[in-house]
Amino acid sequence: MTTEISKEDARKALNELESSHAVQVAKLRAVIDAPEQKGLWKPKDGGIFYRVLLTGEVDDIHSNNSRMDLVISHGNVFANQESALKASPMMARCNKWIAAGLQADPDAGEWAVGRRWSVWSEYERLEVIVTVHTVAYPVYVHTQAQAEEMRRILIAEGLGK
Repeated sequence: MTTEISKEDARKALNELESSHAVQVAKLRAVIDAPEQKGLWKPKDGGIFYRVLLTGEVDDIHSNNSRMDLVISHGNVFANQESALKASPMMARCNKWIAAGLQADPDAGEWAVGRRWSVWSEYERLEVIVTVHTVAYPVYVHTQAQAEEMRRILIAEGLGK
């Protein structure tokens, strides 16, 4: 038994089928055609993204803003407001860590052979450690005494017990 369909009904059915799958097809095409992302997320030209202000507040910014490259170069761009709001307290904590390190040792910085001391945090218990194989903390100081001072500052800031 064969079912015949009119050309008009066939066109209508085809249009409905194409319409119902158009959004899915477009999304799949976008994934296939998108270049591989390397590194941190970056906003596209003409888009809106979010950043954390020095006050810890979050605002949106247009990617055609003249300061966009500066904001992006500091790793302070987020695709949505929710991510930026989550980042704000973490960025504040990291900034306090760095400030405490520089207050304790004006020559604090990234890990180096002569600069191996830092303050390690686990379950809100700050400990002075030295690490040789892991470069995982935001700032390192030269001596254990400087790391102890850094620890004292961080505890005073409420970052440990």
